[in-house]
Amino acid sequence: MPTQDFIDLFTTDDWRKDVFLKEVTVGFSSLYAVNKYPRNRELEPIDSYNFYYGHKAKLFRIAETYLIAAEAAYKNNDETNAKKYLNLLRAARGLTAITTSGSNLFADIQNERNRELAFEDFRLYDLNRWGLPVKRGTLRM
Repeated sequence: MPTQDFIDLFTTDDWRKDVFLKEVTVGFSSLYAVNKYPRNRELEPIDSYNFYYGHKAKLFRIAETYLIAAEAAYKNNDETNAKKYLNLLRAARGLTAITTSGSNLFADIQNERNRELAFEDFRLYDLNRWGLPVKRGTLRM
């Protein structure tokens, strides 16, 4: 289940929140459940006793390619291209362009990776590469 910090990463005009997450009611509480791949047979449990989901990573994904290019450009002190690649992805998602620079630009790249690649097993590798700790957030209940 996503944390409140993750949910707060999405702006009101970011349609990915409505696609990736679904607010459900359990008892008297509502919470967000992951809804990124509804009715995808490849992600259904292998059997009723084993809830391992056979998630198959996509070999080539344009969104990830733009994010890799943005991060690489930033790390090579090329903020112009970092913004270009990040904004190509954001434009494809119907979002406004990023205009930040410096460490704020890198934070925007990191947050965009978190939003775009959510629930696809990238996060731990990203945190490790960036030298950041795993933070246990509060679940949105």
